[in-house]
Amino acid sequence: MIKMWDNSGDAERPVSDPNTAKFVVHNVKRLMMYDTIIVDISALPQNIYFVLLDKLLNEFFGKKEIFIIACENYIVDKKTNPVGISEEAHYFMGYGAAGNRNTDKPVVWIPVLGECDKERLTRCHDYIMQDAKYQEICPLVPFPSVNERRADEIIMKFRKQLFDIWGVEKKNIIYGAETNPFQVYRRICETVDHYGKVLQPLNDEIQGENESCRFVFTAITSKLMAIGAFLAAFNLKREKYNINIAGLYNRGYNIEKASDTAAKPGGNNEVYCLCLSDDGLQGEA
Repeated sequence: MIKMWDNSGDAERPVSDPNTAKFVVHNVKRLMMYDTIIVDISALPQNIYFVLLDKLLNEFFGKKEIFIIACENYIVDKKTNPVGISEEAHYFMGYGAAGNRNTDKPVVWIPVLGECDKERLTRCHDYIMQDAKYQEICPLVPFPSVNERRADEIIMKFRKQLFDIWGVEKKNIIYGAETNPFQVYRRICETVDHYGKVLQPLNDEIQGENESCRFVFTAITSKLMAIGAFLAAFNLKREKYNINIAGLYNRGYNIEKASDTAAKPGGNNEVYCLCLSDDGLQGEA
């Protein structure tokens, strides 16, 4: 069992990141006994499964087959809301620290968007951009999707924030398939590679072609798309890009009541199995 909150001090504080990392470290010898590792993230909060997968991949990628299982239901996801959200965002363990903040280094933020509330997105933005002198925002939305208008609906929901307040250019919008995390992975990697090359002349004093700017990913979306963002972060970090992942802690989830069968847990569910091995990345439903 991974403890998520610590009540021992004057104020309650989140401890899921270090506890998840310790869980993997303490079980490395036991995991070495098996040829295949299967991680079911269907009921796990993002701040746990991001750290869990990062530690497992760093320890076993190329040595064992690692499978990720995720149960997706677009309608249920749309009606599921986190409760007890933290007031301030944070960087996940292994993907960000205070020392990474540099006001002279451009920040490129790639929020992977779903039907989250506007306040969650704003808290992430304010935390990431609080000391950024130069910034670029490239929102990624789901297209194609089960709902053909889902991308348009998400863009319209955040229209004021994205275009009126933050000044996002429409050409910066990225599209990734709702049910294909590997396409999301590729689109993010292409975007990072592009900005890394374009912004390099602004940072002549920085050594290394991959250190031209700081990239921050935020996944406030479905698990499949979030996994695509994580895989991009993991791979790009190995290629020496400056990668951060920012998110919010929460204390649980609440599912709105729904009368239609498709919106009920167990109705219209699809289970996806993603294989991560040294032969490459594969996935299937």
